[in-house]
Amino acid sequence: MPCFPHVLFFSLRVLDLEQENRMSPSNLGIVFGPTLMKPKPTGATVSLSSLVDYPHQARIVEALIV
Repeated sequence: MPCFPHVLFFSLRVLDLEQENRMSPSNLGIVFGPTLMKPKPTGATVSLSSLVDYPHQARIVEALIV
């Protein structure tokens, strides 16, 4: 699992080139949110609660990047 400070540093470097790569803080939140905040393990491959949590995870990571 990636270490949060490393992901944040990488995200800030990507943001420096946002005009070229089109990776806004929102897009980075979508990419890294589920990776940094994994849902509780369940028997199902993808649980309904994890799908509901994705937008919240993205917003939290976006806020931390901004």
